[in-house]
Amino acid sequence: MLSLIRPIVLLLAVLLAAGTGLAQARPVKTDYVEAELVAEQLAVVPGQKLWIGLRLKHASGWHTYWRNPGDSGLPTRIEWQLPPGFAAGPIQWPVPRRMPIPPLANYGYDGEILLPVELEVPASRFGAANTPIRAHAEWLVCKTVCLPGSADLELDLPVVQGSPAPDDRWAQLFAATRAALPADIEGWQAAGEARGDTIEILLRPTGGPASTAPRTAYFFSAVEGLVEPSRAQTVRLEDGVVKITLPVAVQLVAAGADRRIDGVLVAD
Repeated sequence: MLSLIRPIVLLLAVLLAAGTGLAQARPVKTDYVEAELVAEQLAVVPGQKLWIGLRLKHASGWHTYWRNPGDSGLPTRIEWQLPPGFAAGPIQWPVPRRMPIPPLANYGYDGEILLPVELEVPASRFGAANTPIRAHAEWLVCKTVCLPGSADLELDLPVVQGSPAPDDRWAQLFAATRAALPADIEGWQAAGEARGDTIEILLRPTGGPASTAPRTAYFFSAVEGLVEPSRAQTVRLEDGVVKITLPVAVQLVAAGADRRIDGVLVAD
């Protein structure tokens, strides 16, 4: 799967109130990371999906990692403990930042970010007035050194019928994160070709040949060990096709894996 996202600045801890109840959670502060569960709305409604997220606030100069960390690192992981009938979807990863750490380069996040997850909520009525949501999160936070971190997080939300109010404190955070999530390419056909020590991504517009190529473009491979993060990628226009050349990893960890290219293309 090839996705396209426009560059965006991420504009990126819980007292929740609803008409029938009050829920309180506090951020967990560890070495160089503050972690917290936040919900997009103030209550849970039976049968309606709920967006919740892991908020990470990094100390200055420190970072955690995308689902493919690049040359080194580990992706952040979440293990959920949910009430019966609930189910958590996968992490929706915002576009990462390429972080050169010569001679290496990593993919990750700094500052304050949100990793959103969609929860399936059962339609049956609950036996309790509040819904406890628990999660164990693990990450690797790095600067010049790396430290493993983890936190046991919790959030209690009241159960209501109808349409719950959004939590205004997190509205901007969820909106900015959604704007930074990959979207399927529209109006283009994408393909990949292996060419020895490089891979070419070919983008053909469905309405005719392309007249210009992006001034800047970068492909974040979601397959770890396939593309060399520390080496340059090039973009050019040739015979109406936009071609992005990716350097194959020096040590091809992904050899023998699925021969599909999966990742996020960031372009102007």
